[in-house]
Amino acid sequence: MTDRTTQDPFVECFFDVEFTYSGGTVSTYFKGLSGGEMEITLIQHDVVYQNGGSTTLFIPGASSYSPITLYQGVTDDKFFWNWWADVTKGKRTRCNATITAYGHITEDGGDQKMAEWTLENVWPLSISGFNFDLDSEDPFIAEVTLVAESIERTS
Repeated sequence: MTDRTTQDPFVECFFDVEFTYSGGTVSTYFKGLSGGEMEITLIQHDVVYQNGGSTTLFIPGASSYSPITLYQGVTDDKFFWNWWADVTKGKRTRCNATITAYGHITEDGGDQKMAEWTLENVWPLSISGFNFDLDSEDPFIAEVTLVAESIERTS
């Protein structure tokens, strides 16, 4: 049997999300994320030949990306709130972002980078800030849902 340890699925521990915008960069950490499904629209084109035969051609159309929700963020910065408030006022405040998944801490004490994605033209669709669970070890649970025009796996 082949040793598959280098090909096994990664087990992430946390995500670093860095936002680059006109005012600089902001980096935050999240425990989980969901969404980001990528889809190509299917275009069906029916063709009828002169001899009476027919076929259907399947052509790739436009690509789309579903919103990404980040869970349990750790930051005391009001970046997300201010950004969301600007969008509600009709300001075009899009930025680019990099999501990096980190795994277990390495022997030298560093974080093991598992994967990275870049997102272009990102804006906040929703935020939450009033989910408190004082019985939990994580009393402040924040969620931020982002929309991106493009997602690319970079490493």
